[in-house]
Amino acid sequence: MGKRDALLWNYESAELFLSRGKESAQFIIAPDDCLLDAFHAPGNLKGEAFKWNCENVRWSTARKDNSHWEGFLTIPLNEIKFSEGENDGKYRFNAYRDCRYIQADGTNQWEQSCYLPTFGSFQNIDKFGTLTLGK
Repeated sequence: MGKRDALLWNYESAELFLSRGKESAQFIIAPDDCLLDAFHAPGNLKGEAFKWNCENVRWSTARKDNSHWEGFLTIPLNEIKFSEGENDGKYRFNAYRDCRYIQADGTNQWEQSCYLPTFGSFQNIDKFGTLTLGK
């Protein structure tokens, strides 16, 4: 799987998108200190988004009691260069949770949940909410 830029949405993970205009920065953290950071822009060829690395992003994860994990993510917002808008603290935002758990009968269950449903692609920015970060 790799520690950086693997397809983490296929695993136990938490992901978030910060967007402006038609561009978005995507961050996914997963157990064992894995991170995907990508920058999606109109016209990007498939795979181009995943070549972007947010240089000073910091992350860590820790497994707890074989029952859950915790993750910490620090994003240097000044490193996300959107074409539209100034750095006024306002973003379009969405967050997702990808979860695998074992049911009482022993079968695996896969679940994905989100802050706001996009009714299609996870990158449907028009369906994102608004996030305002104060200074």
